[in-house]
Amino acid sequence: MEQAKPPPFQAILLLQGVASPPKGPGHFPSVQVLDRTYRVPGNGLAPKARAGLPGVLQAFLRRNPGGGPVPVLLYPRTEGCSLDLGKTLLAKIYTTEPPPLAPGRFRVVGLLVDREGQRLRVEVRPNPEKGTLGEAFTLCLRLAPGLADAPLPLGRVLDLRGRLEEDLSLLVEEAQEVPGGLR
Repeated sequence: MEQAKPPPFQAILLLQGVASPPKGPGHFPSVQVLDRTYRVPGNGLAPKARAGLPGVLQAFLRRNPGGGPVPVLLYPRTEGCSLDLGKTLLAKIYTTEPPPLAPGRFRVVGLLVDREGQRLRVEVRPNPEKGTLGEAFTLCLRLAPGLADAPLPLGRVLDLRGRLEEDLSLLVEEAQEVPGGLR
């Protein structure tokens, strides 16, 4: 019997955004998320999104010429323990299929490298089988009060889920060790 593979390292955040048509000739369509505007095409896109996202957004804007709300998948980055909008990448917009998470929710699968009180530092590493992440990065997450005493062992791979708070911190509400996830 084949053992199930552990989930790949990942860090995703789903938020509600607003797709907008170009403001005029020579301008690009855009997606507004929180206080950041992602121009499509543009530098704030994840590598895979650079190829497919312009077509998806153009198709959405053909159906909705004035633009409109869209679920947006982001690859989050943190500065301190807050979401860093300048480094967070736009990965995908959902216009025809349901998103993997509810808006305002995140999922991080990574190696717990540090824990200080209610703060976790989790390293997200490249997955050899996927090859889309160029280098490892570390996120700072906050633990919900109900997880304050949870035994979260350093050096283990954890599957963490939670929500984005108003102060832009990522609050972990569910945490479990990934079986076979010591990497």
